[in-house]
Amino acid sequence: MKLAPGLLVGGRYRVGPLLGEGGAAVVHRARDERLAIDVALKVARSHEADQEAFGARVRREARIGFVLGKQPGIVRCLDWGALDGDEGLFMALELIEGARPLELGAAPWPTLLTAVERVAACHRKGVVHRDVKPQNFLVAGDGTIYLTDFGSARLVGAPKADDDAAPDVSVTAPGTLLGTPLFMSPEQFRDPAGVDPRADVFSLGVMLYHLLTGKFPFRGSSALEIMSNQVLVEAGVAPAPAAPRTVRPEAPEALERLCLEAIALTRDERPADADAFAERLAAATGQAPRAPLWTTGRRRLTRDEFVASLGVDPSRFAHPDELRAALRRLGPRLRDLLAPAVVLLVRDERPVGGVTRYAGRVALGLPLVPRVERVTVGRAPDCDLTLDLVTVSKLHLVLEREGGRWVAIEMGSSNGTTFNGGRLEPGCRQPVADGDELRVSDHVSLVVAGWERLLAHLG
Repeated sequence: MKLAPGLLVGGRYRVGPLLGEGGAAVVHRARDERLAIDVALKVARSHEADQEAFGARVRREARIGFVLGKQPGIVRCLDWGALDGDEGLFMALELIEGARPLELGAAPWPTLLTAVERVAACHRKGVVHRDVKPQNFLVAGDGTIYLTDFGSARLVGAPKADDDAAPDVSVTAPGTLLGTPLFMSPEQFRDPAGVDPRADVFSLGVMLYHLLTGKFPFRGSSALEIMSNQVLVEAGVAPAPAAPRTVRPEAPEALERLCLEAIALTRDERPADADAFAERLAAATGQAPRAPLWTTGRRRLTRDEFVASLGVDPSRFAHPDELRAALRRLGPRLRDLLAPAVVLLVRDERPVGGVTRYAGRVALGLPLVPRVERVTVGRAPDCDLTLDLVTVSKLHLVLEREGGRWVAIEMGSSNGTTFNGGRLEPGCRQPVADGDELRVSDHVSLVVAGWERLLAHLG
């Protein structure tokens, strides 16, 4: 509802002119007479069911505002309460002077990178926004970019019972979706209370895809149709979204690769969070290096320091004890480091003298520093992963990063390679995923491991 200018709300906010209105709420400029500052006062447009949904968003946004604290580029909820006469709820937000919608324009990359960094600041605080889209970024009169509308946000790791919108979420019921369908990942459709930062990464990927192609990767006239299209692509029934360089051939290959990985329907194939997305966006568009990303709880580390802190040579076998130590030091950030990697668990079924030479070892192909897009496996000592076995060819197998996935290529080895029990034809580019097995010898195989499988292996 619109409020009359001069009305006192919540015993402290003097209503001023109307700033804007949308389908769900109106926003007035107001004067906080207690603190003598101006705020943006947001009020639901109608009553009853809409007010109940608005109330859930208000409570969530207030909690998230407390977690995020005051930091540049984040619009916080400062206060909330009920209108007089039980006429609904209001929310007092930080006022952005001269705010206008975000426009990426002809030279979009610095602006887009700043927008991504706003999301990254939330991820570092454990907050998933769940409604990242261009309309939720504002540009102030001084040019500062702000991320706003945290009514759908949630804390990673919070009990699902704490998520006001978790129950009764339906793709067919208007007003129950958490997010905007064109920007939503598959897991957000299915379980909005169980998403992690990679859901926001998907939304950023959709923004990047639309910027490069002028289209959305997964389209439809309704949320149900968009979700169905995602399912069809996931099942291989419908074609995947066209690569951006088919529309804009001048776009850097690294930018296309980032875009396709970010909109991968399997979240393990996406960058781990907005920090990882921002770093790769900066590199792909030739922007200045970003500030250090990684933290140990004591201070922030540069990427090189973070790789060094892992304690293993990322191009060779790692012992489980080394990774257990890294997990103790780095905690969840170890997952971030390994997210773009191909992780191979080595199985040896034929001990020599009671000793398994390779069993339990972990092969890590990390596209980090220097950036690696290709891992070679063979008997030759200059292979990235050397298996000193007479039954393994000098160059037996290659794994390459292709779009948002890794593929295995049999290099015409003498004894061949099997993939999940079937023969891998020389030159065939076989996509690999968690749990797939590549047997390179009569008794040694490599098992592709996602994060959960690796944790189980480390015990």
